[in-house]
Amino acid sequence: KKMPIMIHKALLGSTERFLSVYIEHTNGHFPFWLAPEQIRIVTVNDKVNDYVKQVQDVLSDIILMQPLKFNELRFSTDLRKENLGKKIKSAEELKIPVIIIVGPKDEEAQTVSLRYFDGAETKEDKIPLTELANWMLKFNG
Repeated sequence: KKMPIMIHKALLGSTERFLSVYIEHTNGHFPFWLAPEQIRIVTVNDKVNDYVKQVQDVLSDIILMQPLKFNELRFSTDLRKENLGKKIKSAEELKIPVIIIVGPKDEEAQTVSLRYFDGAETKEDKIPLTELANWMLKFNG
């Protein structure tokens, strides 16, 4: 019989333990400023792709200054040919804090539909596109 020898080095062990405890504590719902993907834009159909570009332009111009300075929004767009329910479910499973839903009625009215996780529950709202930047700054702050 020979005694096994194991060499172990944990350079980031305490960091890994902290992150695992934090993820468990928040149930994966990171604060908005810390979430890897903060916003997911989902479309009802392909007819609104031009309007989605306008929404993306508004989001690209937003820079958060709290709690981190010069924090650009991290967002993506779901243009898959899936139904809206599957797109929303996918974003919720990834625990993305804000989901922007864009459909033909939104384009016509120049609004966006928001679905967001605010602490303990999911809420929904509809706001004009011109107010989106202000809403994001208030939601973060």
